[in-house]
Amino acid sequence: MRAQFKIRTQLRQGEIDWYCLADAQIKAHKFDDASKSIQKGIALAKKLLMQEVVQDFNDLKERFNTEICS
Repeated sequence: MRAQFKIRTQLRQGEIDWYCLADAQIKAHKFDDASKSIQKGIALAKKLLMQEVVQDFNDLKERFNTEICS
């Protein structure tokens, strides 16, 4: 049980790391890198069946698209 919690926590932290990285890359106008980070975060969240987190990444992706167009 403890090992399963540790793995789940590490995976959750990985998803948070991808989100924060993508957010920072958008702010730094590193759009190619941000796009890759968003896609990796979405893939991880889907793998974990975390639809709410997938939506968070989709919201970030929408902001990313807005930044690119401006």
